[in-house]
Amino acid sequence: PERKVGVKHVEVGSATKECSVGWVNQDAKAACAGKNCDGSLFFCVFDGHGKNGHEVSAVAAERLPAYLAAQPGGPLAGPTRAIEAAFRKTDEDIYQALGPKVEYSGSTGVVVIVDPGKRMLHVGNVGDSRAVLGQLLPDAKAPRWHALALTTDNKADSPDERERIELSGGTVMPMEGCEGEDAGPARVWD
Repeated sequence: PERKVGVKHVEVGSATKECSVGWVNQDAKAACAGKNCDGSLFFCVFDGHGKNGHEVSAVAAERLPAYLAAQPGGPLAGPTRAIEAAFRKTDEDIYQALGPKVEYSGSTGVVVIVDPGKRMLHVGNVGDSRAVLGQLLPDAKAPRWHALALTTDNKADSPDERERIELSGGTVMPMEGCEGEDAGPARVWD
């Protein structure tokens, strides 16, 4: 496609596991500009988990950008508040839309709001979805790329998160396998 001067080309994609029979891609993504908004751009990626993870991530990719765009004054008027509110409302929508199907399914997610005027990024994440910025480091002899993490993974078994969950009455442990062994990563249980 023809590129216009001053417009950046953006691609958002997800790889499939073609060799896994019956595997369903549980990733969902959104890239959009807020209509009648403050000029911000939104980029979201969701990684579904569990039997119905693909449905959870699809709802999240549909709803979260809409909630960002609906913030009074646009999301750049209060980006932290906008991101937190959008994630909370999206979580409510997922439970309302899918009900008991989300008991053992869910999604992690990451959102980046771009403020083109200030050349600033506002980032939020839930779970272990991660935003990473590629920085081109100038060097006269050999320019190179550097990866800069913009988020910290939120994992149930990290000390602070485990404490928060347990103080709220939850339990953190992996699922139990057929032989009673730990199966998979740590999960949150009632």
